[in-house]
Amino acid sequence: MKWIILVVVLALSVGTATAKKLDMDTTRDVLHVYDMSTLSDRQALEAIVGWMRDGILAANVMLRNRKQPLIYCPPEKLTITNRQMIDMVRKEIKEKPQLDDLPVVVVVLWALKDTFPCKE
Repeated sequence: MKWIILVVVLALSVGTATAKKLDMDTTRDVLHVYDMSTLSDRQALEAIVGWMRDGILAANVMLRNRKQPLIYCPPEKLTITNRQMIDMVRKEIKEKPQLDDLPVVVVVLWALKDTFPCKE
């Protein structure tokens, strides 16, 4: 369990700290900056969101290995690109506008859970 927490905290703190430096406290801020940015800056923001996704994926792998309930359950051979993750975050905000004031990492988590729910 300690490894799960360590992996998630490390991956999420890198992305969250980078977003903080860019003055993007909320998901709304991140998406606004993303929409107003140049291609290279958009790619950098996609990478940050991708790191957050990867941290949640790492936690999911650890949970699976320990035969514990998963955070989300994607199809077996699915790869979610950074750009797709941005689109998933945008869709999540559209469906749940109250989430746009939360840190983007929280919305990434919700987007993964809602897009790929686990069957009981």
